Amino acid sequence: MNVNAKNINLRPTVLLAGVALLLALSACKGRTTENMEPTGDTVEVVITDTTWVATDSTPAPADSSAN
Repeated sequence: MNVNAKNINLRPTVLLAGVALLLALSACKGRTTENMEPTGDTVEVVITDTTWVATDSTPAPADSSAN
C-alpha cells in the first residue's frame, strides 16, 4: 500500500490539537483577588506647587457681525 500526503486524513489530528489547546487555555486562571498578595512596595508621590487652569479646547465661534 502506497501512502502519500493526499491520503492522510488530518481531521482527527486537528481535532485532537484543538481539544488539547482548549484544555491548556482553560487551565490558565489569571490574576484574581484570591491569588494577589501585596508586595510591600511603596510609591512616593510628589505634588508640586504649580497651578494650572483647564482651558476649553474647542475653538471660539466665528464672529458673524463683521459681515
